[in-house]
Amino acid sequence: MKKVLTTFSAWIMFNATVFAQERVPKEMQFAIGGTYLLKQKNSRFTGLYPAGARFVFNYGWQVSHLDRPYGSWIFTPLEVSYFPQDDKWWILHYGWAIRHDIKIKNSLVFLSYYLLLNNMHVIGFDGGDMGHETRFTIGFISSSFIIELGWATVRFPTIGNFALRQQRLILQMGYRIYKPLKH
Repeated sequence: MKKVLTTFSAWIMFNATVFAQERVPKEMQFAIGGTYLLKQKNSRFTGLYPAGARFVFNYGWQVSHLDRPYGSWIFTPLEVSYFPQDDKWWILHYGWAIRHDIKIKNSLVFLSYYLLLNNMHVIGFDGGDMGHETRFTIGFISSSFIIELGWATVRFPTIGNFALRQQRLILQMGYRIYKPLKH
């Protein structure tokens, strides 16, 4: 857990430094949510708790329509999923995300694609495992609020001597800080 807190702190400090630069619009998101196991391929890990809590920090740069608060974005997400059960386990997610905002009348919706690395730890199990995750999401943005619903496919190739594949449903909501380009 100390490693997670150290990584999370370093990530926030790095992104806060970059956030101070004025070249393109930027956005930070702090969110909480849940994840639920839809499908799993490996009977060795059937005892894993299907639902978990998520803590999310996203930092992004706008890469199109720089004069508007919507467009295309690239994000560096840092997320922790925690699954409270007898064998408590957690996953650290980090990588890249691309978000495309779509303005419909006065509403702003978006589609996102995430490509993440995952570091899974099961307390009481020797070691952890690195895996990867591909996620597709749809969401809604207000001036300072964001809600996101997603589907993810997750693979851990070698936890123990087994491969673990999962499909997960993800729901998260949180606070958005948008920093427009100053003219």
